[in-house]
Amino acid sequence: MVLFQWTPSRIYLAADSLTTKIDGGRVSGAVECKIHQVGDVFFTIVGVNNDDTNKIDLVAVAKKAAVAKGGIVDKVTAFEALAKDQIDRVMRVNLTSHLGSTEPQRVTVVFVDRVSHILVCKEYVRNSDGSTKSIPRDVYSAPQKSSDMKGVGAIEESVAALNKSEALLKLEDVPLIDAMMNLQFENEAQRLRRNQIPRVGPPICILQIERGIATWVPGYQGKCPDIEPAHPKPRTKK
Repeated sequence: MVLFQWTPSRIYLAADSLTTKIDGGRVSGAVECKIHQVGDVFFTIVGVNNDDTNKIDLVAVAKKAAVAKGGIVDKVTAFEALAKDQIDRVMRVNLTSHLGSTEPQRVTVVFVDRVSHILVCKEYVRNSDGSTKSIPRDVYSAPQKSSDMKGVGAIEESVAALNKSEALLKLEDVPLIDAMMNLQFENEAQRLRRNQIPRVGPPICILQIERGIATWVPGYQGKCPDIEPAHPKPRTKK
């Protein structure tokens, strides 16, 4: 589960910490940080992105794309090219069926650049014949107006509960993220009691980017490592 919001002055990127791993048809869960840093670029991936049997490791692909030449949009373009074969395999095998899901399989990647203050969201959906539908990327950057809070992944139950409460609908920013995540966690606990595999789980991790500075919101670092500081670019000799 990932939530994000872009405004001209601040970016929020939030994720739960339960990663589902599939190996030889065996499904297991691990608690780990889902928001990764490569230099000034941060990214997270929603959907099955790690399957040793089918040689799928989209996090490794995204890390490689994050060091490609150019700006953040160029890096997403690099990811699209590098990840194509693996995403096609994800869709053909229909890995989310192992989790008991009847929804079309999706893979979503969100890239953020703390320097340019640009956020890019790219999504892939499985067609009924097992082929991949590549959704045009969404790019959030100036001079656009602020976006609403966006969510991808297992968010349906939290959105439904949110829309039933006038008090919750008034929430913004971190309190809204916290409420939506915890509503979904409650639903996943019910799934577990029904012997279904939970899809998301605590702790909540929230990255904030403001004026080119990336920080973990206090109390929401979870299992994530400390953020690496920006390195000044070397001066060129005249």
